[in-house]
Parts: sequence; C-alpha cells; structure tokens
Amino acid sequence: MRRAWCAAAISAVLATSPALSADLRQISCDALVGPDVLSAHSGHAWRQGVPIYLQGDLIACNYYQEETLGGLSLAVRTDPEKRDFANARETFGREVHPAAGLPGEAFFYRHQATAPFADSWGLMVHAGGRTYRLEGVPEAGNAEQAQKLAREIVERALTRFSKS
Repeated sequence: MRRAWCAAAISAVLATSPALSADLRQISCDALVGPDVLSAHSGHAWRQGVPIYLQGDLIACNYYQEETLGGLSLAVRTDPEKRDFANARETFGREVHPAAGLPGEAFFYRHQATAPFADSWGLMVHAGGRTYRLEGVPEAGNAEQAQKLAREIVERALTRFSKS
C-alpha cells in the first residue's frame, strides 16, 4: 500500500509540472552538458543518469562517474520570484564567488569534499524568470578550468532556453 502511495505521489508531482512542450522534452542533456569534455577534464568517464523532474523544472540532467564517486546535475526551472536562486545564495554564503559576464545574476560556489569524494564547483544563474543550477563540476586540481567548463555548460542552457 505504501509503495503504491509513493508511486502515485511521484507521478502526481511529475504530472503537475508545467506542461512541457514536445520541443523541450527533446533537448539532449548530452548536447548541453558535454560528458566527453567532462571526461577529458576529470580523467573519468561520465554516464547519463535518470532525470528527476520536480514541479517547475523545464529540464533535469543527471550524470555520474563510473570509476569514482562523483555526480553532476543541471536543472533549469521556472523561478520568477528568484526563490531558488536566493535560497542557494543564502545556503552557500561564504563559498560564493562572482561569475561576471553572464546574463542576469550569477555566482559560482565550491563544494569542499572529504574523502572519498572530490571538490567540485557549481554555478547558479537567474535570467529571464528562470534559475539555471549546475552542480558537481569536478575541480580535478584546476579550479579555473572547472569554472570555465561550468560557464560553458550553463551558457549552452541559457542559449537553448532563451529560444523557448
């Protein structure tokens, strides 16, 4: 009974998400994220995981590394009041770093990890009533390169979603 209720609740959340046009559902996460570029940067293969859509999400891309413990997620969600963006800024507080040159408001943040996990970077952007959230870009000993990759991924998402 409980399992059926959980399945029904999850279906309801997914079904009540704003109607996604067929065009948005066809967006390739691989084209946005570029797992081959991530692999070259981190030295580990990245595989696409199952997306988990929450209410308001336009796209959700999840990736994981097979050889090491690591994951990456990219989500674009409708956020006209900037709640998700403001909550993230508050959560990451002193780990926030400027991300100049992107439309709207933007910041990088660093996840400092303990073994067996590795440090990683995230990037939040609020533009056009949407919040773009990227988490888990591996630092791989080069914070500048990790930020560059994060920027490239989010710029592809910004370009794609500015058309929809």
